[in-house]
Amino acid sequence: MKGISYLKDASLSENRLWLKVDKYFFGLSDDIYICASYIPPVSSTHFENDFIMLDHELSTLSNRGKILVIGDLNSRTGELPDYIKNDSLQINNFDGSDLLPPDYAIDIENKRINQDKVLNTHGKNLFGSLLVLGATYKELQKDETKQYILRCFMYAIKGGDNEDDIKIGLQRIVPHIFGSHENCKDADWCSYHQNPEKFMYKSLPNGKPLKSEGLKVELNNLVTKMIGRSNSLNDLGSTQSNESFNQLVSVKAPKSR
Repeated sequence: MKGISYLKDASLSENRLWLKVDKYFFGLSDDIYICASYIPPVSSTHFENDFIMLDHELSTLSNRGKILVIGDLNSRTGELPDYIKNDSLQINNFDGSDLLPPDYAIDIENKRINQDKVLNTHGKNLFGSLLVLGATYKELQKDETKQYILRCFMYAIKGGDNEDDIKIGLQRIVPHIFGSHENCKDADWCSYHQNPEKFMYKSLPNGKPLKSEGLKVELNNLVTKMIGRSNSLNDLGSTQSNESFNQLVSVKAPKSR
């Protein structure tokens, strides 16, 4: 159909398909990405951590346009708030810099009245997927920074001959990015110990380490997830692993407008 295209590679799951509504064809301000999704119950043998994968897809495509998710998500959300509680622009004063994009709109608290009072695991995950789209870290606004983090993950995987090597490599990443190089002595991709006084990051802002504690926590969580998969990471092909980590890192990046 003219103006609507099927995005074959947008999801690795058979439970979802993505369509793109072209802004130029329909005279819209943004492209619209429509996700038709079925998420099986947790007890189903067909459940595959669908919300985690959906998070990755949402964060990737939300940088390109508007998102619309439809389908059967088996999610009972009770009266769980669908807004950010106590939302405020005061976070911009946290470290003296603007952490929020200039067009950020504060969420208005509007209590939901739902006849179904039950809140199940899928319901919690659904709201988590929606809120993650609002996560913003200024340090990830530059593509160069995101690509640098991606390369660090790739070095850790490709530099490991076995599962233990990969685990050690992954555990080095966050301390390295945030300025601690005690574990980098055996890492040939880190040049800090060659000349500590003159060391600068080639791909981080002003050649300095990242500082955001919130981002540090998020990346540590990401490393923990990767370590849990270290037994299979060595089998990933270069193209597949690159796409996988691109999606994971993009979850932490702000929307670009």
